[in-house]
Amino acid sequence: MTNSKLITLLKNFTPEELKELEKFADSPYHARGRNFSPLMKILKSSYPEFDVKTFAPQNIFKKLYPKENYDPKISDQKLRIFFSSMYKLCMDFLAQRRFEEDHFQKKAYLLDQLRTKKLYNDFIKLYEDSLPENESMKGSSTDLLNKHNLVTEYRNYLLEKDDYENFFRSSSLQKEYLVLAAIMYCFKYEFDKTLIKAYNVEGSYTLVDSLIENLDFEGMLNKMKQNNNRFYWHVQIYYTAYMMHKHKDNIRYFHQIKELMLEYGDIFGSMEKFILWNLIETYCASQLSNNHTNEMTRELFEVYKTMLDKGAYKPVPRESFKITLFRNIAVKAFELNEFEWLENFVKKYSEELLPRHKADMENYCQSMIEFGRKNYEDALESIMKVKYEFFLYKIDIKILMIKIFYELNSIEQVYSTADTTMQFLKNTDLISDVYKEKVKNFLKFLKVILKLKMNVDADRKNEIEYLRNEIDKEKKLNSAEWLRSKTWELV
Repeated sequence: MTNSKLITLLKNFTPEELKELEKFADSPYHARGRNFSPLMKILKSSYPEFDVKTFAPQNIFKKLYPKENYDPKISDQKLRIFFSSMYKLCMDFLAQRRFEEDHFQKKAYLLDQLRTKKLYNDFIKLYEDSLPENESMKGSSTDLLNKHNLVTEYRNYLLEKDDYENFFRSSSLQKEYLVLAAIMYCFKYEFDKTLIKAYNVEGSYTLVDSLIENLDFEGMLNKMKQNNNRFYWHVQIYYTAYMMHKHKDNIRYFHQIKELMLEYGDIFGSMEKFILWNLIETYCASQLSNNHTNEMTRELFEVYKTMLDKGAYKPVPRESFKITLFRNIAVKAFELNEFEWLENFVKKYSEELLPRHKADMENYCQSMIEFGRKNYEDALESIMKVKYEFFLYKIDIKILMIKIFYELNSIEQVYSTADTTMQFLKNTDLISDVYKEKVKNFLKFLKVILKLKMNVDADRKNEIEYLRNEIDKEKKLNSAEWLRSKTWELV
């Protein structure tokens, strides 16, 4: 029975959740007449392995029903019913646990019940206690929807009290919260389309596309500004971010959103700051994908530094540092020769990575630092320690290994690693076509450099100059600066 839905579910529980589940199962209200204690004891003693022997039907039946004889046909059916009931209890537990965590929704339901039972003093006290903002959620779509739900309950209360003046004011605020949340969601959908493209997922034309294309946002913003609307900067920031992504060739929107976020970004909590600064990061990254320049690389690096300074590198402080963002920051520091900064960054922030990623990321970063300092043997030693399960690591590490082998004049290993890298690119669908093209171009130019390196004829000067010009012209190219530097060494 180790393949049952119940066991599969419980394998994903934390030890703390299993303890809470035991208390939940012991409650007569939740158990509804079933005694789950014997099964809970078995589950706890077998967690997290849930070995096959313990959960053989005849063994577990004997533990649950010691006074009954085991009959495969009848007993197995009895076990299935018991396991099914326990599975449903676990699902109720997960729903209840999430409900307890959702303080706003819980308060909204409670407000509804207090109003229904005419307990108006308790209603007003709870409503006023619910108004202070959650700092991490401030200004987010979720925050606005939570406020909409609270104001909805307050509006219903005002209607019951015949307070029509405040009823209509609350109705207006209620709708403002909802409309602003909808506008923000619409703009976020446009940003999601960038990721859809990056992961080679086919999109479709939706109602949101039609709405965005046909609304006069600039006219709306002008009216909001004239009337000193409290949500003007919320919409202005998101609209500017939308324009930045919609008109990628017009860099002025990129500079505008940066200025807006630096000046007015504190209207948002950590969650929304994280989203908005990530949108700015995504824009820079997309620009670099199409045209890799030192200027935009530096812009992106400064964006990363701002995200770190403002704590906008993760949505809430208690969460871990996402490995993709950590990797992106480290790579940009490496590309800009910011080795001391990278070293300090790793020391300060690597503890915030998930434990399973920490050692690999530290070794990868240390390899980049040693490579930048021309300690190629040390760089190779560090990178050989990386167990690259994360798919971007595979390309990162292979390219860095190619460079290390080249600098160590291990030409055979350069060719071998280049061939396995090309094979990986052909077989994977996890990397965007744009990034694949950049790596393929790197390998193409690398092989030309290797050929020229092995050819010591005196008349290769023109070939080297031609190669350098081709590298300069190629906009989609990984490690362009390193390739360029290798052409100068050929002279």
